[in-house]
Amino acid sequence: MSILGCCCSKEGNVCFLTFYGIIQFISGLFIVIAGSVIIVTINRYMYNTANEKRVSSGIDEGIGGAQRDFADFMLGLAQGCCSVTIPQCGVGAPLNQTGGYSFCWNDNSAFEAGTNAAAEGRNTYCDYETLLAACPEVNAFFRANYDFLNENVLPGGIALTIFGVILFLASFSVAIWDANRRKPLNLAQGCCSVTIPQCGVGAPLNQTGGYSFCWNDNSAFEAGTNAAAEGRDTYCDYETLLAACPEVNAFFRANYDFLNENVLPGGIALTIFGVILFLASFFSCHLGCKPEKTSKNYDRQAQNLNYGGNNQMALA
Repeated sequence: MSILGCCCSKEGNVCFLTFYGIIQFISGLFIVIAGSVIIVTINRYMYNTANEKRVSSGIDEGIGGAQRDFADFMLGLAQGCCSVTIPQCGVGAPLNQTGGYSFCWNDNSAFEAGTNAAAEGRNTYCDYETLLAACPEVNAFFRANYDFLNENVLPGGIALTIFGVILFLASFSVAIWDANRRKPLNLAQGCCSVTIPQCGVGAPLNQTGGYSFCWNDNSAFEAGTNAAAEGRDTYCDYETLLAACPEVNAFFRANYDFLNENVLPGGIALTIFGVILFLASFFSCHLGCKPEKTSKNYDRQAQNLNYGGNNQMALA
């Protein structure tokens, strides 16, 4: 895509620039979606799975059943990595473990995907030290997974999202640039009262300095002449533009200076504000989606305190 951007950015090469902008737009969109999926999966689905006492019967289905399917996948992964047997919900008695945790799966395809992933990663992912130490306690295995993903994968998801947003916004800049590369010709014809012919139809308009001018796209050219007609007594009469006529290149340079001084700072400010607002939305979701402490959290804290107390008694 960078090579395509370099070729399309060469002066005079207006071919494929819109196509490049479309590719950039689609790429940015997919990267933002990929980053968002990673963030939601870890901060929402994995967090809820690690903090629910009844997995996956006690977990909300989520959009399209995605959250419960994820829980079933994690149950299959736990069965494969920890060598425990987790039954189907409503068929066998749930697997009950310490702390009041119980486990059963709902969707067979998601559960099998988890067991298959465990079989493939038996000597790699499953042997990750903290995961191995968590077994055979399934909830401890979930918590170890959450910590691992939160530390090693979540930063990549955030980086992907930021990069996708930048690429996404840049595609609009490419589209605006493409439009503005064409529009000044017709704007110049309307403001400077010169006649610029169509490329390949008439001889180009030749002016001093070796500059020559002709237009390609009729709709864009007409949009410029209409804009010039509407702004005949306003934009066209702007002092530096008026002084540049009838030299078309001088008119272009005066337009560039005007836009660079008066419009570009606003575009930069809008882009920065948009990125900050986009990131703030994820931060807000991260805080807002986390459930408040419930009794099960306090039960877990009490359990940890009891565990510590028992250890002290044993040492005594």
